[in-house]
Amino acid sequence: MLKTLLGVLLGLGAVSGAQAGTAPRDLPEGGCWISEATGRPLPDYVLERRDILVDPANPNRILMRGENPGAPAIAADREPCSRSAEPSREVGLDPAVLAEINAARADPAAYAARLRVYLHAFRGRIVEEPGRPQIMTVEGASAVEEAIDDLERRAPAPPLATNVALARVARSLLADQEASGRIGHVGSDGATLSERMRRAGVFAMGMEEDIAYGGSTPAEVVRQLIVDDGVRDRGHRQSLFDPHMDRAAVACGSHARWGSMCVVDMAGGMMPARGYDGGR
Repeated sequence: MLKTLLGVLLGLGAVSGAQAGTAPRDLPEGGCWISEATGRPLPDYVLERRDILVDPANPNRILMRGENPGAPAIAADREPCSRSAEPSREVGLDPAVLAEINAARADPAAYAARLRVYLHAFRGRIVEEPGRPQIMTVEGASAVEEAIDDLERRAPAPPLATNVALARVARSLLADQEASGRIGHVGSDGATLSERMRRAGVFAMGMEEDIAYGGSTPAEVVRQLIVDDGVRDRGHRQSLFDPHMDRAAVACGSHARWGSMCVVDMAGGMMPARGYDGGR
């Protein structure tokens, strides 16, 4: 993949002005544009919001540059596929992810038992699950084993109740990164989590935000955050199991580079404010 991506970067370096900034309507019709990074189709709304360069040697290969000049470019190839294979923007994944988080909070030891099954999928640092692309991890099985040991010793935490104000906060970052291809907790306008919460009328004693990129099912999303592979302080796991958090919202959608993303925003000790929804 690295060799192929470098090739398209070098090839597109010589793209003429007539080939740069191609609009989606000028691209070849039929099939889907498959992201090289994720192996998944890119939705039309992602193509419409990005600067597209066409490989002069291959009209079925494009390179997209996002709003952030420092972000990696995204290579994609046109392949036959069903449009139904596009990443979904439906909100059905949102409550399912929150339910998965609450199940883990309610019984950490039971979730640890599920992680023991997951251990069988490791071949060194590579995860091989039936019907799924291979995944190269940073730490390998040791991160999962550490998570199992942690969860087996954890006390249950209270469930997180859905909150509509927090949903506005999570969706604002989702919409930003769906369009820009950025990652992280700071929006393209420089807004931090606390600023986005203030804009949404959320005031709380404590707040947390976790983001998972690339997961396509609730199990994958939550497992990614709990195992926290490559994150030294396991900060995502610590916040998911924080007993002081009692309200939450999840917003899942597409991401131009990673195919999908889920934002999990949590708060504890929410305080009434003008426009506050009363904790519902």
